[in-house]
Amino acid sequence: MISQIFFLSTRGDTIINRDFRSDLIKNTPELFYRKVKLSKGDAEPIFNIEGINYAYLKKSSIYVVATTRFNISPAYVLELLNRITIVIKDFCGSIN
Repeated sequence: MISQIFFLSTRGDTIINRDFRSDLIKNTPELFYRKVKLSKGDAEPIFNIEGINYAYLKKSSIYVVATTRFNISPAYVLELLNRITIVIKDFCGSIN
C-alpha cells in the first residue's frame, strides 16, 4: 500500500503532494531530495531511509516519488509511477 505520491522539481520544490494514509512524517520530500542529491551519480531507484521505502522515476527533470512503510513489489510501484507519468503526459502534453 502506497502512503504518499509526490512530484519534485530538480531544485527540491514540491510540485504535487498527495498523502493517502497519513502514516508517514510530513518531511518525506525533503528526506528524499537530500538522499538523491548527496548520492554519487544517480541514486538507486528504490531505497529505504528510517523505515520508509522510497521508489522514484526521473522524467524530464521532475522526480515522481512513491513512499510506503510496507514491503510491496518494487516492480509494481515503478510501473504505477510510469503509468501516472504516461497519463499526465497524454493529458497535459509534456512533463517539464
